[in-house]
Amino acid sequence: MGNYLMAYLPTPIKSVQSGTVVINPASGFTIGSTTISAVDLSASVLMHIGTSFTLGGPGIPSSAAFAYVVFDSNTQISGHRVYGGGEMFVGFTVIEFIKGFVKSLQRGIITTSGASATYRLSPTVNVAKSIVFHAGNTNDDLTSGSGDRWVTRLEITNSSTLTCYNGTLYNTQNTSWTVIEFK
Repeated sequence: MGNYLMAYLPTPIKSVQSGTVVINPASGFTIGSTTISAVDLSASVLMHIGTSFTLGGPGIPSSAAFAYVVFDSNTQISGHRVYGGGEMFVGFTVIEFIKGFVKSLQRGIITTSGASATYRLSPTVNVAKSIVFHAGNTNDDLTSGSGDRWVTRLEITNSSTLTCYNGTLYNTQNTSWTVIEFK
């Protein structure tokens, strides 16, 4: 019976697009961009789905391996990184929801330089009906160290707060995020 009912329920997804932003630092670039089909930004989320790169030599800092993606417009996505050590390929997926399913959508960049940082969500959200999407992060680590200094984790900690947690070494991180609240 459940599958029968599902056939008649509308899907909340209007479109899905995936692609790659190429960051070519041959001329010093740390930003690359690509074009997508137009989406409604008030009902679309952008997800970072991984990176691959060519470092181009020894002594490249760890930060060369990290990037985040953002919407520049409803047809343009850019990838950002701190250090331009080699050509980078930043994978992304855009999910556009049917507007009638979306109550609110907020996005931004949160910077952490300690154990955590918070962002005030406005409007507030119903945590039980909201999802946070991590769209990648960069960091200022110019060493070739290892571990948790490179990663961030996002959490909707209450109806008005998004928290970004940093690794234990607390270098500066910029993390791209989207919070979507469904009706």
